[in-house]
Amino acid sequence: MEEWHGIPPGQELTDDQIAYLTDLAMLYIEERLPNLASAGINIPPMRQAKAGAEADARRGTQHAESH
Repeated sequence: MEEWHGIPPGQELTDDQIAYLTDLAMLYIEERLPNLASAGINIPPMRQAKAGAEADARRGTQHAESH
């Protein structure tokens, strides 16, 4: 928060800072919600996806998520 918003670590937040960060979080959520599938989607953890893509690369095939 310090680099982007000028709030030093460990500083107790003021009411204005709490309101600002709440608004920022809500904006982020509102921006992302329209892109969410209503039924949800299953996304494998990155470690597993990376391992699967590496295994596919060794076999000469492509993993569906890596396109």
